[in-house]
Amino acid sequence: MEQISPNIYIENDAHFVTVGAILTADGWIGIDTPPLPNEARAWRQALHEISPVPFLYIVNTDHHRDRIIGNAWFGVPAIAHQESARILKEMEPGVITQAAVELGFGDNERAVLSGIKLVPPQIAFSDSLHLVGDDYDIELISKPSASLGSLWVILKKQKIIFAGDSIVVGRHPYIHDGASKSWLDILRLLRLERYDDWKVVSGRDGLIDRMDTAPLSDYLRTARRRMTSICRADRPRSEIGQLVPEFMELFPYSPADREQIQRRVKTGLEAIYEELRSLPDDAEQEA
Repeated sequence: MEQISPNIYIENDAHFVTVGAILTADGWIGIDTPPLPNEARAWRQALHEISPVPFLYIVNTDHHRDRIIGNAWFGVPAIAHQESARILKEMEPGVITQAAVELGFGDNERAVLSGIKLVPPQIAFSDSLHLVGDDYDIELISKPSASLGSLWVILKKQKIIFAGDSIVVGRHPYIHDGASKSWLDILRLLRLERYDDWKVVSGRDGLIDRMDTAPLSDYLRTARRRMTSICRADRPRSEIGQLVPEFMELFPYSPADREQIQRRVKTGLEAIYEELRSLPDDAEQEA
């Protein structure tokens, strides 16, 4: 656990995700949750050792399964963007068991999760939502990027942004929806001087230097150029698979994760392809 500002904490040692928590006079507000049961319970216990006040809410920065499985261990309402809420409410009952298998959880974790139900968001919003108390003002803002339901948790007084999967550094991004144009705009704005003294928390990498997001922008621009070429030439979607090796080389990865990364890259390119295909014929498709 790391305290990044008074009463604001992150945990970057959980599997897959970086999670956060904000201590207020009313109680804890969590930002995403660890997916493994022992890590979720340990995170909750560690925070209660700092202060035994109850949890108020869990904010889910998107609908990705490794961020929301752990909601079940906190027993409080979850908050998300309305698009994430829609997706999570439509998920099949066995989604947690399936996720545990696909994420490579051990037999013990899978056994524990077999009796757990998905906790979808009880509170959702479209553009923005404020959580306000006597000693806090937390703004949740829609930031279409890795998914249409991605959101940022912004604490203006402390100059802190929890950015979820809209910011990853040194790894292939998760791209689930066609929002690459919006994503590029978000990253460009983040690198402006106005954010020089802000702390930015990636949903996978903890505290990051906002200038380190430039390779992610390059990746998205390259993907848009390649997909634009396919669309303009009216070539079939099946050709996308031929471009995967090029994008595999843009970020490092473990050989053991090769198949997983290939699927991630292909899924992302297909999402951008569909994004560009959906534009009107006279719309600008340049990256």
